[in-house]
Amino acid sequence: FQAGMPYDFGYGVKDEYRGVNFGQNEESDGNVVRGSYTVQLPDGRTQIVTYEADHQNGYRAKVEYIGEAQFPKEFGPPVTFKPQQQTYQRPQSQSYGQPQQQSYQPPQPSYQQPSQQSGGYQQ
Repeated sequence: FQAGMPYDFGYGVKDEYRGVNFGQNEESDGNVVRGSYTVQLPDGRTQIVTYEADHQNGYRAKVEYIGEAQFPKEFGPPVTFKPQQQTYQRPQSQSYGQPQQQSYQPPQPSYQQPSQQSGGYQQ
């Protein structure tokens, strides 16, 4: 096992027009990686994941939520129509009669002697 290179990075994105808000911070000493990321969930809560990873213990994460989930009571405008009862007529059946029987004779081969020899091998 060879230790990795130490590093440290972070980023954040907040776009209120699109309603996104997330970010991540991470650091490593070459042996252990530690970090966290956050994301604003559609229900209004913020999810925070704090993690640590190494070759001996693997990936370990702690997940927590900040805030209460908010759900709209109704989606879209209220329904103001009632479907009409649909009635359908059964289609009339048609009779096409019996199909005509057709028989085919196999073709007869016809061979013709070539009129003259052209090309090829000659003695």
